[in-house]
Amino acid sequence: MKKHNIFLLLIGLSVWVHAQENIINSDFAIRDFSIQKDSIYFIEKRDVKSYNFKTNKITKDGYFIGGYGLHIFNDIKNDQIITISNEFERTISSLRFYNKKSKKVENVFYYKKGKAIKALIIKENKIAILSMNNNKIIIVDYSAKPVFKILHNISLKALARDFYFKDNSLFYATDLGNIYKYNLKTKKNKLIVSYGEVITNLNIYNNTIVFSTINGAIVKYNTFNNNVLQTEIKNNFILCTFLLDNKLICGTFNGSIIVLSLDKMKIVTEFNYHNRSVLKIAKGTNNDFYSSSIDKTFKKWKIE
Repeated sequence: MKKHNIFLLLIGLSVWVHAQENIINSDFAIRDFSIQKDSIYFIEKRDVKSYNFKTNKITKDGYFIGGYGLHIFNDIKNDQIITISNEFERTISSLRFYNKKSKKVENVFYYKKGKAIKALIIKENKIAILSMNNNKIIIVDYSAKPVFKILHNISLKALARDFYFKDNSLFYATDLGNIYKYNLKTKKNKLIVSYGEVITNLNIYNNTIVFSTINGAIVKYNTFNNNVLQTEIKNNFILCTFLLDNKLICGTFNGSIIVLSLDKMKIVTEFNYHNRSVLKIAKGTNNDFYSSSIDKTFKKWKIE
């Protein structure tokens, strides 16, 4: 694949974007992945596999995760891989813990009242946060596994497609366009934002909430002074993001990657290297970032 260097100068901001390489061509969409130094652990349908950067090959130490994979988390400190998956026919979601040394799934938590649509692992607290398709958010304590305990069972009026954990509070966004703050200590909900559109992505930094909607709005809300800035993208919407300094790097429904200036709430650039929806976008080292897509590719980029 040829390298393309694109220089863009817009609204006083300069960004070099390098399309470096297409790392993996998969038989299935790579739903989620986790980067670890010289390798990547990724979900391919019902299996976890790993790719070695040095050998440029998929290794042979993959394993079966029971259902269709949704999320993967690499717990380096405890030398384990944590996955969340859903069974295809039965209404069962599972949380699995794979021991890298023994190369076995040693502990599994099953939830039989719904399927997960979003998950987050808070490693330092040893809790798993799962948003379910039965309008519930459950918070599972796995500190005493194989014994698991549901610490919080939050009932919602609509699906929660994204959430963010900060200062022992869970911020979550619902399909009714509301963003709530749930305090894990007091078990109380507080409405923070009411926007009236399905919210597809949520980020928090400092005193600021940045969220996007299914109609293409990208909104920055200051929780300190209630100031609101926003922009929009046409005929598209954001599915996944990560923060890079004062920029938000966004993967979209139609497959494009957008670089957004958070200071000015302006799009710096948009480029297209995926043919279909971007499922995951994440930062590596040295301003590298990685993206996977429904188009069954896994790509590496660089932004300077």
